[in-house]
Amino acid sequence: MNTDKAYIFGLIVGGGVFGSNKDSFHIILPYKKWGDAAKNPARAGDIARDILKVAKPVFKSEYNLDVSYRTTPNWRIECSGDCTYLFDDLKKYGIVPKGELRKNVDIKSIVAALVDDNLKRRFLAGIADTIGSTTPSHRRFSDDTQIISFEIAGFNYEFVCDLCKLLSSVGCYPDQVLWNHPNMHSGRDTYYKPWKKGFKLRVTLDQYTNFGAFAFKTKAKSSQANRRRQRKTNIAEPCKGKSLNINDATCFHPNENSNLLPEVIRGGHYIHHKHFCAVLGCENAPYRELDACLLSAENYVNPFAILHKGTSDDIDEIVRSTPIMDERCYVESEYSIKKLLECYSDNPSSLLLGDGKCSGYPISTILDALAYLVAAETGQTNGKRPKGNRIKLLSHYIASNPGVRVTFRIPDLLTPLIIAHSDYAALVGPQNPVVYKKLISFDPDNKYKLLLRQITEADLR
Repeated sequence: MNTDKAYIFGLIVGGGVFGSNKDSFHIILPYKKWGDAAKNPARAGDIARDILKVAKPVFKSEYNLDVSYRTTPNWRIECSGDCTYLFDDLKKYGIVPKGELRKNVDIKSIVAALVDDNLKRRFLAGIADTIGSTTPSHRRFSDDTQIISFEIAGFNYEFVCDLCKLLSSVGCYPDQVLWNHPNMHSGRDTYYKPWKKGFKLRVTLDQYTNFGAFAFKTKAKSSQANRRRQRKTNIAEPCKGKSLNINDATCFHPNENSNLLPEVIRGGHYIHHKHFCAVLGCENAPYRELDACLLSAENYVNPFAILHKGTSDDIDEIVRSTPIMDERCYVESEYSIKKLLECYSDNPSSLLLGDGKCSGYPISTILDALAYLVAAETGQTNGKRPKGNRIKLLSHYIASNPGVRVTFRIPDLLTPLIIAHSDYAALVGPQNPVVYKKLISFDPDNKYKLLLRQITEADLR
């Protein structure tokens, strides 16, 4: 292993795609928007120069391969020539040059050969130049925390875990891993189907710039421009030292049992992104913090959708097709949006219609539902998301409609509350930790793998 090979392997692991032709392959560069030539011709020119001045010479010197590029239908590096030596080299490290590599690749043998930090950084530079997104929208909450997001398609959890550990080994402590799992991409909505959005391994740009590397100048310039948006410097902590703040429960999703998920993950229910790390056995996981959270896991799970939004017909169909909801007796009551907003203002953590202490419907989630209902009626949604701040949206609506009320359909047991207005409705799942504790068990072969069974009417009585 040398630095040029480490960089080439990073490019190939990040974007390599191999077909049946043994004399060529290509490396996908997912730059569709970021590298759009029509919108940013200067950046497109810089990307082309990077390919020809950075990637081309190393492929030529190490493997005598020719390199060109294409921009449509997406950016990609085209490699051609006698690939025998490269393919043999890849196989020495347990990598079979077949298909879209990162979806199935195992990088353990490569990582073992990266015997110093310089080799590790060159390998990471290859991965960053391919799938390390520096789009400015990658940030934590505000422009003050800019992120490089490693975007990984498929369900290769082991690769994501190994890449995360490699980053940590050179001081690039990940800020977060968004795992390709319904509890992460659909943590509040049991009925959301397009959750298969890939992985996002996020590192603050300050941390990555200090310890990681880019070889493409285009990526480095983009990173520098993003960091100039910040008013502070971000210092990351090692995963083991992090405290876990779980602000919301995750709801049950039927695709927790999807065959797309690896066996070690499949069937589990996850309450935090670090929870996956523990189930995968990562030595960097904050086990002590997770132990404490899992002791009270009933506070962080919900067997129902926490919030599902749609038309009244959509909600009625879900209720009809779900026995535990369909068999309920519902009492209809009218509630003032103004009074509900005041209730939230008085106590954002309050629970309605339960025992008021640990069970009931969270006023905060009810407000999310109201914001959707009002936005849907007034044409202020992006998909099912209200545009803008929910308090401002509701306050403005009340100013024009001071007496407006919504319909609550309240079930006789603590199953989801139905809130309806105009042609739209929402389901709001209850908090009920005393009952939900009954639904939790743990895999006998993996003490961190939480199993959440479906709720029955008997559990609620």
